[in-house]
Amino acid sequence: MKKLLRPLSRPIKKMSHNSNLVFDKISTRLPVSHGEFQLHLYRDFDGKDHLALEMGDVYGMENVFVRVHSECLTGDIFGSARCDCGEQLRQSIHIITEEGLGVIIYLRQEGRGIGLRNKLHAYNLQDEGYDTTEANLKLGHAPDERNYSLAAFILRDLGVKSVRLLSNNPEKLKSLTNSGTRITSRIPLNPRITPENAFYLKTKVSRMNHILDLDELSPTSPERDNIIRYITRKMKSLRCNRPFVTLSYAQSLDGYISASLDKPISLSGRESLILTHKIRSIHDAILVGIGTVLSDNPQLSVRLVKGENPQPIILDTRLRFPVDAKLLNTSVLPWIITGRKSKKKKQRILEGLGAKVFRLPANNNGVELPILLSRLAKKNIRSIMVEGGTRVISSFIDERLVDLFVLTITPFIIGSGLQAFEQKIFDSWDKMFSLRDLRYVKIGRDLIVCGIPSWDNDK
Repeated sequence: MKKLLRPLSRPIKKMSHNSNLVFDKISTRLPVSHGEFQLHLYRDFDGKDHLALEMGDVYGMENVFVRVHSECLTGDIFGSARCDCGEQLRQSIHIITEEGLGVIIYLRQEGRGIGLRNKLHAYNLQDEGYDTTEANLKLGHAPDERNYSLAAFILRDLGVKSVRLLSNNPEKLKSLTNSGTRITSRIPLNPRITPENAFYLKTKVSRMNHILDLDELSPTSPERDNIIRYITRKMKSLRCNRPFVTLSYAQSLDGYISASLDKPISLSGRESLILTHKIRSIHDAILVGIGTVLSDNPQLSVRLVKGENPQPIILDTRLRFPVDAKLLNTSVLPWIITGRKSKKKKQRILEGLGAKVFRLPANNNGVELPILLSRLAKKNIRSIMVEGGTRVISSFIDERLVDLFVLTITPFIIGSGLQAFEQKIFDSWDKMFSLRDLRYVKIGRDLIVCGIPSWDNDK
């Protein structure tokens, strides 16, 4: 049985003599591809119909995700590349449906309040070289003529106690606050930057004080943020008594991660590499095997994005770590995990260069991973990103110690080479597993697949 809505239609008292006047409201159930909303229509005394899409019951709730969105026909409906309006609306819908609770308020304030016809005239002026604010001024309008008092009223009518505002616009936050809305935080919406909208976005930052880091934007910013939100949510929801383990690697279409042990190849495209660095930045540590260090000489940093470098952790049972490795010249020096029988002289040399060496029990497959994770938890490592190579990936899977998979599939056919998994870990059907709660996201030329492992898979 569907839950009963609050009154389907009722008169609404005037808010005040100087505000938008609302005199009628009607509500209905609205199932969409993302889930089910309640759609509330508010009609003002000018005959305009404003909308509120409510997911879940927000009455009396604190810290509700809210997007206050002004109508943009060209962006919302037709996907115009001139602006970021439609992109922000779609991102907001995605965030709210992931949360399962929130409100999207859709105000009929086309063209920042100047109407569709004037907006199209403004577009023509922009094609002549005027920026978006100059075009409005040349048409006799203010750069932004929107009013958010009606949005504040709608939030009060829905019973929202406090708001996490999905917006890059500080003026919107100020206006809502002045109208009585309690805003506990602002959630940025990073738009997709393209040749068509780059100047427009720059103008919003320089002339309208919108909060955007233009250097961090890319053609796949919304997709990247989608994945980061997904991973962050899983980190918070899947609690255990050891660090959260994300397994991440790139492979060709035919399942290879490299041509051979001594011939590494770069598979990921630029956009997915940026994503990888962003994922690193939200983990406390990054872990690879000594084979990756010897073949790739990686830095394991977040140099392609802004953020803190994770703690590099190297599994090196026999202490083969090279003294000229790049990891010894980074801001966060490596922790090297070795066996109890490795050479102490080499340990002293590496520690003299700034590395920390930890001796743990090891077996024929390497360091005993459960003991390692327990030790790392005691050192306040709450999350680890495991990137390879084959032996390390296989060991974490064989021990069922992976909490989240992030797989980058690249458009290459290698034909032969090194696979991600050692075949011995799948020596029976009982070892097969599947992924659930999947996300498939295209980042540049690559496909990103995220999922939670179901180890007890239905055969």
